[in-house]
Amino acid sequence: ESIDCTMNITVEEPWTDPMIHKAFPGGIEDLREYVLELMGAKDHWVRNMDDPADTRWEYTYHQRLADWGTWKQKGPQERGRPGTGVDQVTAVVEKLARQPFTRQAQMITWMPAEDLDAYDPPCLQSLWYRLLEHEGTLSLNCNVRFRSNDAWGANFMNMFGLTHFTRAAVADPLQERTGRRVELGRLNWQADSY
Repeated sequence: ESIDCTMNITVEEPWTDPMIHKAFPGGIEDLREYVLELMGAKDHWVRNMDDPADTRWEYTYHQRLADWGTWKQKGPQERGRPGTGVDQVTAVVEKLARQPFTRQAQMITWMPAEDLDAYDPPCLQSLWYRLLEHEGTLSLNCNVRFRSNDAWGANFMNMFGLTHFTRAAVADPLQERTGRRVELGRLNWQADSY
């Protein structure tokens, strides 16, 4: 049995201290590993879906964001090869650089053909970005939606990791692409089942 609720948390300044909560399971090394995983360091752990003997992970969040649709969008000979899906991360940065006013800069992880019957489908569902300008600086706001978010065992690491992902994978490349200063704006976190 469990107790849950629908949770909506807004963090006005996600890049300021204290970013690390005293009461989280694990240690600093676990946070570091999770950030590296979100940046793609463990995408090679994703299994080949055509090989029933392959027992590696079904996905990583990074693989779903940077190579979405790899398994079902292409033929069997291409499944499991990097670069055969949609790179949503690059697409979002390009969209925001071209149209800073857009409301269409989002990434998703859910793949119905795989996830409706998966043993462990992704909890992270989407990341939505919106740029606002304040005194010449672009502020990158982010809405995160989780299907399920373990309040004690995962939420803190998810928030820490996705804040770092947003900085390194979206804000920094956007700043480089536009030549304008891009700061992290507010983070809105919604968990359907928290």
